[in-house]
Amino acid sequence: MTYSFKDVMSAKTDVELYGIVTGSADDYQPSALAAANEEFTKRNFSAKQINILEKDAVRQQQIKDSESLSMNDSGPQILEKIFPGIVNAITPGTLPEDETDKKNWQIAKQIFKWSSIGVIVLYVILELIFSK
Repeated sequence: MTYSFKDVMSAKTDVELYGIVTGSADDYQPSALAAANEEFTKRNFSAKQINILEKDAVRQQQIKDSESLSMNDSGPQILEKIFPGIVNAITPGTLPEDETDKKNWQIAKQIFKWSSIGVIVLYVILELIFSK
């Protein structure tokens, strides 16, 4: 049995297909992207239809994002979603494993650095104000 990206892409909804075509090329295999682009072209959307697809895709992403921050999440899970990499950075023994983790690790280090600087500056300002 052979796996056909053409069959997979032809089964996608218009919004799903739009998300693949306009999304990050790094998220898909080249043959999958080629099949998605071919299917998108084959559907022959007008400019107005593409505008509607874009709005629908944004709306679906907002719904997905709001669902991912549900109240069922524990504190660390919510923090991880809000500040990617922070929980991993402060959890001993965790190191970045892939490119996303490395990016999150770098972001966490920058947040930690600038937060530390902010605390120090705040301390100095409060010392100057209240030492008189």
